[in-house]
Amino acid sequence: MVAARDWAAWHEPYADEDSPLSRRLRLLQGHITSWLDERTDETLHVVSACAGQAHDILGVLATRSAAFGPRIPQRS
Repeated sequence: MVAARDWAAWHEPYADEDSPLSRRLRLLQGHITSWLDERTDETLHVVSACAGQAHDILGVLATRSAAFGPRIPQRS
């Protein structure tokens, strides 16, 4: 049997700028920023597979122009 996990508590270290999770997130956001800066495509499709709250992608897009605004696909 698998023990229940407190996912809210699991994300708390992101609030601490010196935590390993916070440092890893900043590193990943740096890679995403570099990748976006190199793209010339008009439309890009990105899937967030690292951060359950999508801070990896949304944190980067929040600092960019409206041209990089996310569109979240909806299930019908």
